[in-house]
Amino acid sequence: MGSRKGVRAPGRGAGAWARGCRGFLAAQVSPGPALCQCRRRLRSQRWEGAWGVGRERSRRVAARGEGGRPRSAMVDLLGGRRLLTREGAAVEAEAALQNKVVALYFAAGRCAPSRDFTPLLCDFYTALVGAAPRPAPFEVVFVSADGSAEEMLDFMRELHGAWLALPFHDPYRHELKKRYNITATPKLVIVKQSGEVITSRGRKQIRERGLACFQSWVEAAADVFQNFSG
Repeated sequence: MGSRKGVRAPGRGAGAWARGCRGFLAAQVSPGPALCQCRRRLRSQRWEGAWGVGRERSRRVAARGEGGRPRSAMVDLLGGRRLLTREGAAVEAEAALQNKVVALYFAAGRCAPSRDFTPLLCDFYTALVGAAPRPAPFEVVFVSADGSAEEMLDFMRELHGAWLALPFHDPYRHELKKRYNITATPKLVIVKQSGEVITSRGRKQIRERGLACFQSWVEAAADVFQNFSG
């Protein structure tokens, strides 16, 4: 599984961080509409630039809320919950998702479109996180629409990347489907730490733009980093 260490932030805050991200992506990515081009691009590109968000400052932001009151990351969406790795190990959601752009992936192994898109999402995730020397602030959380826990685990082991999943028996799966109006799978909803939607068209954007779409997600979530101080 890719590294889950915190990411580093410049003292100049979100604006400088987003500008650096724009420049880096502009140099690395040439968007194209065709799926085959997207696949080749995802497999060939490697993230070599530094993501500027410091671990120490990330910890400070995660530890304080409005007025300096202590709070935890993702408290509005997945706070207090446990997630599963592809291998079945449990991790705390707040620690794993702290200061990251989160993609909620609603899918099922018996769904043909889900099986078609999942390898592409895996390539996307690997390029950003798994194979990157300095992983991007990004995580996928699989929200299963499978018929059983066994089907869910089989799907994860067969096709999924090294991302996380909400346990099958956690009833919050159904609340998330209702909250984000999920009526069909697969659906990739990109959210901020608060759970606010950045885009509900993550699948379409990855197919059409490849890694370039991450730039717009980062800029939309820049408020996650706006409290960094020097």
